[in-house]
Formats: sequence, structure tokens, C-alpha cells
Amino acid sequence: MLHGFCLKNQLICLKENLVISLKVVLICEAPLCVNSGGIGQTLYNIFSFCKPENILCVAPDYEVAQYPPSELFSNSYITYKFRIINIGANRLAKYFGGLFGWLNLSINQFRRFKKLKEKIKAFNADAIVSCPNGVVGVLMHQKLCANINVKVYPYFMDDWMYLAKNKWLGGSLHGNIQLMLSEHKNWLMISNELSDLLSERYKIQPNNVLPIRNPVNINNAPAERVPVATNKFQLAYAGAIWDMHLDALLLIAEACEILSNQGIHLSFTFFTPEHFWNWRKSDFEKFNVHYGGNISYNKIHEVLTEYDALILVSSFSKELFTHSKASVQTKITDYFKSRQLIISCGPEYSANHHFLKKYDCGVCIETNKINEVVTQLKQTLLSLSQLRYKVNNGWQLLQTEFNQTIVQQKLQKFLASA
Repeated sequence: MLHGFCLKNQLICLKENLVISLKVVLICEAPLCVNSGGIGQTLYNIFSFCKPENILCVAPDYEVAQYPPSELFSNSYITYKFRIINIGANRLAKYFGGLFGWLNLSINQFRRFKKLKEKIKAFNADAIVSCPNGVVGVLMHQKLCANINVKVYPYFMDDWMYLAKNKWLGGSLHGNIQLMLSEHKNWLMISNELSDLLSERYKIQPNNVLPIRNPVNINNAPAERVPVATNKFQLAYAGAIWDMHLDALLLIAEACEILSNQGIHLSFTFFTPEHFWNWRKSDFEKFNVHYGGNISYNKIHEVLTEYDALILVSSFSKELFTHSKASVQTKITDYFKSRQLIISCGPEYSANHHFLKKYDCGVCIETNKINEVVTQLKQTLLSLSQLRYKVNNGWQLLQTEFNQTIVQQKLQKFLASA
């Protein structure tokens, strides 16, 4: 009897750890590029379990040209031309960009994309993951996934469409998203908050939701470095500098400058692609923020572990309310890997803060009043040793929940079972 019980448990364990061989079509404007940051990096980390011959990726030609897929998936792409009318980045774009955007959307609405659909059907996939990162992805979802005999899984990473009002001949952004979510009710989402928000907005109840965030390979994690108690602190921020980061990031930069003038020796370094720094540096150089360069993904965790605290931000802006409320930023799990304290600045409704509070793995500054930001930042930095348990909580969570192997197994089982 005992032998039978043990055998049954062994079979259960074997089933739980089984790596499912799936053929996947991924439709997304952002190529699988590990050094692109954001959505492209996250998707690479998620789908790196796929052998190149088991994944077919579909993206617009101009995105693949700008962000070439990482070597593993360099031969897994088929592209399409979407910009039928392309005026480039010039003075005309400033005045007529909206018109030409409408024309491109309207023209593509009436294209059949027959060869593209034939290639997708011939690939004989087990699942299609459709991850629109903009209006082009939403329109192309409908063009490529309509009347196809394959399970389709929508995947949204943030509420980029909140204030968008795109319309075109024969369709509209929000109408197409509503159709997409209602036709395919097994959803992948960056967070439960985003799932709830989209469910309420579009009046659709999903059948199943898998929250799936940026998974991280912990096998090559850097050695732990515990900051030594001094009056000198080094802070770092890694990632893009979009509008959804800007206001809170400026608050932290200004607070660092004020504290430096009060006798606390602080340095604040940004690791971001050069085009982001060139775009924003005039805002930050006045606060003595340093540019650390654009570090490749396989080296960034080792670099960040040399800093005393890592900065996370979400916007206080009303226009970006749903961005902050529903999107858990991908850099959180990468910060966990570097094993230094996360200090997050943003509104109290921020999904980042909900996450950090739930797992007690970071410090949240929830005011945009600069004097209060200065006070709370100072208190946090002077208490790094007492707050070390939050770093340990994050590291533990990374191992048990956001370890790349665990997340990939959850995704494979979700795609296979649903």
C-alpha cells in the first residue's frame, strides 16, 4: 500500500515538472530583444523556453529593423509592411501625423494579409499569444486572428490605450479591443489590477486569467552585497524614462540634490538607453544626476548590486492614472535579482506599491510634496540595515514565484490546459 502511495506521488511530481512542448505564434509589435527593455525584454524572458523552430513571431518590419530580435529568435520572425504612407520624422509629421496615421490604419483595415495568414496556419501552432503594444497591434490582431482554428490568448502589459481615441474606416481602437477580449476569454495580464480594469471598462468577464510578469533567471545572480553603514549613498535607476516615470523620477532627483546640500553625500545614476538620456538629460542634469550608460541585460544585475538602493517610480499624473494603477513594472523582479532595497515613489493607488506592500519587499513614498519626499528618503537611507529584511523578502519571492523556470512552466500549463 505504501509502495503504491509513493509511486502515485512520484507520478504527480513528474506531471507537475513536465516541460510541455508547445508551438506558439506570438503577435506583437515589440520584437523579442533581451536588451530592448520593457515589453521586448519581458517577452524574451517569458518565451525563451521555446526552441526557435517552435515559435513564430509576427511584427511590423520597421520595429524589427529598429530592434533586431536576439540571436536565439533571429530566424523566428515574419514581418509585414504597415506604413503604406510614410512621411518620416519631419515637419510634415508634426502637422499631418494624425491624418497619415488614420490613412494607414484605414488602408490596412481593408488589406487581407493572405500570405501572412497562410504562414501562420501552416505553422500549425498550439496557441497564439497576441500582445498589442499599440493601435497597430490591435488592428493586426483582428486581421490575423479572425476565423483561425487556434486558441488565442490576449496579453496586455499596461493600459496604454486609456486616453487613445484612434478610429479608422471600418473600426476603432476600443471597439477592436472589446472584440478581442470578448472573443478570447483566457487572458494573460501583467497584473490582476489590469485584468480587473479592462474587465470593467469593456464589460467582459474572462474565463481564466494568468497574471504573468517579467520572469528572471536566478542561476546567474550576482553575489549578495550588503551596504556598509556610512553617510554616503549611491542610488540607481535602470530603465526607460517615459512620461509614466518622469514626474516621480524628478521628485527623487530633486530630493537627492536637497539632501546632498544638507550634508548627506548622495549620488544618483541612471542606466538607460542613450536616446532616453539625450531626450531627458536637461531635466535631470540640474539635479546632478549621472548617466551610467546603457548596460546590456546580462550585466545590469551585477552593476546594480553595487548600489545601495534602487529607484522605482510611477506617475502622479491624472492623465496616467490607469498606467500607475494597473501596471506592475517589469524592473521590479530584475531589482530583486540585484538584492538591494527598492525605494518606490508614486501615488498610493500605484500597482507597484500594492505589490511591494503585499509582499513587504520595498519602501513606498506616496507623496509628491518635495519636503515630505526629502524627509522620507532620508529616513529610509539612514535605516538601510534595519530594512534589509525587505530585500530578503524580495529575493525569496523571486526564487519561489518569479523564477524564470517557474513562470515559464505556469505559462505552458495555462496555454495547454485552456
